Amino acid sequence: MNELFPREKYCFDSSAFIDNWRRYYWPANFPGLWKSIGEMMDGGIIICPELVWQEIKDGDDDLTEWFENHLTAVIPMEGDQLNKVQELLSAFPKMADYNRPRPHHADPFVVALAEVKEIPVITMESGGDQNNPKIPYVCTQRGAVPAKNFSRFISEQGWVFNQQ
Repeated sequence: MNELFPREKYCFDSSAFIDNWRRYYWPANFPGLWKSIGEMMDGGIIICPELVWQEIKDGDDDLTEWFENHLTAVIPMEGDQLNKVQELLSAFPKMADYNRPRPHHADPFVVALAEVKEIPVITMESGGDQNNPKIPYVCTQRGAVPAKNFSRFISEQGWVFNQQ
């Protein structure tokens, strides 16, 4: 860990890993980005709940292999987090509606962990409403923690990856 990393912690949603690894910031083209993300995971700066790891494993690809080297970032489910999940699902029952076109099984656990740890969520989700409660909507409605997208996260870190 070097001084370039902030003291603030972040709770990453599955989409922050999956979408960026598989669609936008391919590791072959952005190795420095993924090295930095991995170092932040190893240093406890980036964390995620167990269900994020499960969603990544479901992809069974090179992201799964890479993530296996950074499992210290995975936080086991505990009482406070589970209590928050129940609270979230009471307020936003459709977060657990697995009949949605793209169910997000980890979402309530991501928001719950972020609230328990009082840290921002990093996600690629946007929008949402009571009938389709995506992470940014839920975070805004609850007002406990902010939700930020991955590009904003990179910008706030001040990271610039140059070809050398």
